[in-house]
Amino acid sequence: MRVLISPDELQFSGDGAFNMALDKVLFEANDDQNLPILRFYCFDNATITIPIRYDGEDLCPRKIAFDDVKLSRRISGGKYLLHQLGLTYALFIPKAHPSIVGLGLRESYRRLSFPILTALKNSNRSVNFLSCTTGIKQNKDCAMDTEVESMGINGVKFVGAAQKRGRHSLIQHGEIQLISSQIGLGHYLRNGSAKETVGLDTKINLTNFKSSKKLVCQPKPSIEGNRRSVYYLREKVASDILLEFEKVFGESNYHQLESTLINRAVACRKDFDIVMK
Repeated sequence: MRVLISPDELQFSGDGAFNMALDKVLFEANDDQNLPILRFYCFDNATITIPIRYDGEDLCPRKIAFDDVKLSRRISGGKYLLHQLGLTYALFIPKAHPSIVGLGLRESYRRLSFPILTALKNSNRSVNFLSCTTGIKQNKDCAMDTEVESMGINGVKFVGAAQKRGRHSLIQHGEIQLISSQIGLGHYLRNGSAKETVGLDTKINLTNFKSSKKLVCQPKPSIEGNRRSVYYLREKVASDILLEFEKVFGESNYHQLESTLINRAVACRKDFDIVMK
């Protein structure tokens, strides 16, 4: 398995539009690869990603502007998703890989999500897959709708994922909310409900945590406090998830993101950055 590491001084680390553009660039560049590729990143500012089939008309511009929430297009389907205080992963894998070959859409979601479930259960034993009957049907809030790949705590969703399939490979990217919030996506929908969101809320001891690699594409915090805690929490959870993926895909080989791919993502970033009028 190849694990992509970002340069330390990446200008757009933590930027939603850049990371969505980079997912597209990597998806197109790796459609003929025969090894799984994994990367971790984050949305440093609260960001709503808009799936390929939605136009954003369900969102409330006034509330989004007041809270300075960013908007970004993503290449996958699914529903609107609010990224805040979380960790995002993107897994690029050949459709003929032995771990998913012959599986349908939902079965592949579950198979690729299982290592993440195992890693998160090590931090919070209440984490589990949610039943398909949990959630609200026809709701455009990802946190209120569940498929077999969804994970939750005590029946409430806090991990979601979406896929896009190419000719030879697919991307599955998903968001893991690490800390609960009083404001969920419903607050920013025109007809949504201001429901709280649930996070992993783990009591991981980060005092002695050290990682040989900086796994998550995220800006390094300059001050003590909540941002620094979230920074190291992202690294710790990413490290735990990586260990579980290695049990499925084999030992990790670390590769720094190529400058040509970064430049391509910067060039098309504007296509993913959405400004509401």
